[in-house]
Amino acid sequence: MTDEEREKRERREKWLLLLIALIGFCREEIDALVDKYAAGLLDAPAFGQRVTALLQHGHTFATYYGAADGNDAHTLLNDDVVQSVFGAEGNAATVEQSLYLADFVQDLVQGRYLTSSNISNTDTGTPTETEDALDVDAIKRRARMYADRIAGTANSAWLATLPPDTLVYWIDTKDRAECTQDDGFPHNCLALANDSPHKAGELKAAPGNCMTPCLVRCRCLLRTEDGDESFDLGRILD
Repeated sequence: MTDEEREKRERREKWLLLLIALIGFCREEIDALVDKYAAGLLDAPAFGQRVTALLQHGHTFATYYGAADGNDAHTLLNDDVVQSVFGAEGNAATVEQSLYLADFVQDLVQGRYLTSSNISNTDTGTPTETEDALDVDAIKRRARMYADRIAGTANSAWLATLPPDTLVYWIDTKDRAECTQDDGFPHNCLALANDSPHKAGELKAAPGNCMTPCLVRCRCLLRTEDGDESFDLGRILD
């Protein structure tokens, strides 16, 4: 490996580690917001608003990291510049997710995550009343998907940096059953892999951007003929 190749690999690792830290931060913040909702410190609409603000930050910086990785950038931009340059893309990704987040908030309002349990008389063991409990773990599992979706934005941004005629191979790394399903999605991973290579300018799906039925569980890679690769979702999300 030449010094130039080694330096490029180190720069790519830097952007990957920044993306891992970003998604880890967003997961922790979302968990904290769920805890506040469960404790009655936030109602469902306020929870949704706070998550939306967090996602705008996450998608904006993911766009930056993906573009920086694709362009082999050397230096970090300060936060204000990132928001100025990449904020529109971050907003667009957040708006795309907002419809699904609105359904999530509506489910909270309608009590989808309430589970009923019987309270028994301590002497007789006979149920005396029913108590509703919030399934906090289930809420967190669903909420964290919004944080994980940020990785797909980074891969989309990486793909967008490539010249339109660049040939890109979709590498199906897991061969999951769900990767071959249709379910109304425009693409599935197996078909994208079998139909490779694709021209970068014509490929709309990217691993993790939820255009395939595996959604944020996708662990595929994009690889150019020169061997450059999109972000490794297995390292980021597993």
